[in-house]
Amino acid sequence: MNPSRRRLRRVARRGLAAALLIAAAVVIAIILFSGPSNQGEGAAAVGNNRFARAAAACSRQAPATPAYPSSAPLLLGISASIRLEQGAGRCEEARLAAQTGVHAVREDISWAVTEPRENEYDWSSYDGVVRAATEAGLIVLPILDDPPSWASPAPGCLPSDPGPYASFTAAVVARYGPGGQFWRENPDLPDRPLLWYELWNEPWNAPCNRDPALYARLVVAAVTAGRATSSDARFLIDGDTYYTTLAGRTADWIAGMYAAVPDLGKYFDALSVHPYGGNPAVQTPGDNPDAEPAHLVEQAHAELAAHGDGDKPLWVTEIGWSTCSGTGGCVTEAEQASYLAEFLRLAVTTWRSYVRAVFVYDLRDIAPAPADDAQDWYGLLRPDLSPKPAWWVLHSFADQLQG
Repeated sequence: MNPSRRRLRRVARRGLAAALLIAAAVVIAIILFSGPSNQGEGAAAVGNNRFARAAAACSRQAPATPAYPSSAPLLLGISASIRLEQGAGRCEEARLAAQTGVHAVREDISWAVTEPRENEYDWSSYDGVVRAATEAGLIVLPILDDPPSWASPAPGCLPSDPGPYASFTAAVVARYGPGGQFWRENPDLPDRPLLWYELWNEPWNAPCNRDPALYARLVVAAVTAGRATSSDARFLIDGDTYYTTLAGRTADWIAGMYAAVPDLGKYFDALSVHPYGGNPAVQTPGDNPDAEPAHLVEQAHAELAAHGDGDKPLWVTEIGWSTCSGTGGCVTEAEQASYLAEFLRLAVTTWRSYVRAVFVYDLRDIAPAPADDAQDWYGLLRPDLSPKPAWWVLHSFADQLQG
């Protein structure tokens, strides 16, 4: 990069940092004047009615979000549930995601649903997902997971033979990648092919998958097949700095993948990480650094560098904080907002040389559900679809990135 471009980028970063300070002040005001969280069945009923009315009138024509500029310093996305909706509901879910200001949604492409029998594909469900997202102006980041019973020893388990998964990966790329069959069948849509593909989601969480070597070999097969289908396809692999083995010991997942496949760097384009935890601004030496978002991001990058792949970017494909009302990992809405603001600030300052994308989890709360169930309250929208303060954080940040 020439010196003048370096100066321009420094000016842009300083401008963005200043804008973030202004946005933070706005967010503080929003937090101070925000009402309490609405978590009851009544709120869920209100939200369902609002969603249904909006879905009935949802526009399928005008993209709500402009095309993602390749020069942007960070790709912003969100986890939504377009795949769980039907008909007009998909349009409305995609519209709600686009209203946050992000450019991408992360959605599972279930292998079991798409290929219920070997070599017999049914694309109808995910054609609808890609169409709804594209019409809303969003890029789709697909997660290729959820194996069918004919290919896996048990639900959620990685197949011992990576061949069928490699074939499935190639089929997805052929369908939705550049020049793919989906785009040829839908010439009315803007041409926004799927370029990036995430191979599985947190494989280490299932006891049957707690073998980084098994996953690494799956990656080699899937990426080889996917690239043979399209040289433009790019692949994310999932990584973490630790996992719990079946023997109950703590081990390093990233190191385990490299031990199995020393030239692993040839087979992925970026590492996907999920740095859940508390306050990103706080690191407590000797406590549990692996539970701290900033430590996990920085350690993952350091491990790639130690294996000669420090040039590989990180994609944070899940980050979030639950506004549940219990004691197990719950935060207030104000904390959710401030933690998200700090994480995004770090992404464009401290980590700007290697973090390329941040996907916030999740778009909206699940209700009615127990208020102390952490999994159901990660949303930026409450059950009645009113925005939490963190929604405004993301929206303001997205505006600054595009400004």
